[in-house]
Amino acid sequence: MGFFGCWLIVKGGTEEGLRKLGVEPAGEGPTPGWTFAGAGRDLPKDLVGLVARSSADGGAALGAYVFDSDWGYVAAARDGQPVAELLLNPESARSEGMAKESDVDSFSRWSEAAPQQVSPAEVRDVVEQEWVFAEEGVQELFERLGLPGAYDPLTSGELRPNAVIGELPPRLPPPTMETIGAGGLGDYEGPFGWMGESTRIGDQRVAWRDARFIPGVGADFLGIWDRERPTRPIARFSRTSRGEGRRVEALRALKAPELRRILALDSLGGLVLPLELGAEMSVAERSLSIREARFVAGRGEGFVGVWDRDNPGEPIERFPDTWSGEITADQRALELLFEFETSQKRLNGVRIFLPRVESRRLPWRAGLVGGRSGSRLRRFLEDHLPSSSHIITPTGPWILTEEEEDPRWSPRIPRGPGGRWYLYQFHEVPYRDVPAHLTILCHGSFPSMTEAKDAANWWNAGGTWAEVPESVPRDLLSTTRWVSDHTPKS
Repeated sequence: MGFFGCWLIVKGGTEEGLRKLGVEPAGEGPTPGWTFAGAGRDLPKDLVGLVARSSADGGAALGAYVFDSDWGYVAAARDGQPVAELLLNPESARSEGMAKESDVDSFSRWSEAAPQQVSPAEVRDVVEQEWVFAEEGVQELFERLGLPGAYDPLTSGELRPNAVIGELPPRLPPPTMETIGAGGLGDYEGPFGWMGESTRIGDQRVAWRDARFIPGVGADFLGIWDRERPTRPIARFSRTSRGEGRRVEALRALKAPELRRILALDSLGGLVLPLELGAEMSVAERSLSIREARFVAGRGEGFVGVWDRDNPGEPIERFPDTWSGEITADQRALELLFEFETSQKRLNGVRIFLPRVESRRLPWRAGLVGGRSGSRLRRFLEDHLPSSSHIITPTGPWILTEEEEDPRWSPRIPRGPGGRWYLYQFHEVPYRDVPAHLTILCHGSFPSMTEAKDAANWWNAGGTWAEVPESVPRDLLSTTRWVSDHTPKS
């Protein structure tokens, strides 16, 4: 899930006046005289009117809304009157029912009231980009206007992963100049608060004191330092959230050669950086190391593509260097991997299946977590969900196979304790022509058939188990295709 949020920037706004409009003041940003205010995570019914009313006293105001990081909407007003609207990632916005046209010229004229005026060409440059994260496009626009949001390099940065649903692990002690070995780096004043003592490259942890490129904070900038040229930073960025985004991209590019080496991607001609920045890919909810993956999606010079390790000289497919191009390349690599891996997976033992069933609506206490009263998931739900909440049971079909244990391609979420019995579920997706790799989920592996069946029962699987006919080839791909095609609802 991406970012949802709505906020205002008001010239000369007062806390009392903003609260009367139903928004929550958040104080001034770096630019004096302009006040920020939060308007929740949902798009107000009349954002244009809200922005216009907020501009009545101070003379100018902006409003911004971002939907799931997919698209952004900006409204500008002066002296109580709407002036202009902009839409970022308009194709994504229109798919969600947001039909607006960007008024670039009017927005440029509005910017005469901002700390920095922007030309129509500068506005168009932001609006016409395809943003991976729409909030970055909004940040870019506001930074060009001289209206960046408040930013603290000691507290912002990478999200910490959840150890337990609904909980965050304790924050580690902040890094110091000594722990990251930053002594002797010219103009280096301190590390980011999120850095810790090491960084991850692929599946390896590298201590910052051993890393060549070091991010950090200068007197009035964010920077990247090179230990081989330590006298000054090799790159500087504005001390804003957008500047932090640019720094992340630049450091990622500097780490690319080491990442390619660690993930054994050096032989793939023209690949600069894999799209998967971690070390694993998920195929049917089973984790496959990128080192082991035959097909890899990545970025080249001016394009994104798919590479085949069996034909490594150049990409086998190319796509535009856009966000939609990245999605297409990533999905294509996963489709090819799914067909290859499942076609190679031999099933020499038992193959049984459950047919599709009608989905049911059950109280959650009698549903998926009903039999596991001591589980962390149940404790979390008991604390956060009302007793009247319901779950929707999956339709299936389900497949239970007897396979050799495969540490190379293991269940991504080890719901089972491990073993030769693998449980698969077909996930019903409300779209046509969905690739198979998006519909088949591995629910773990188990020591016995009984335990695997119990797991399916826990998920409210229904029907009677039956054998896959011997006429079906004994590989996972053929088996899943046959079950999908021959199991109408029971």
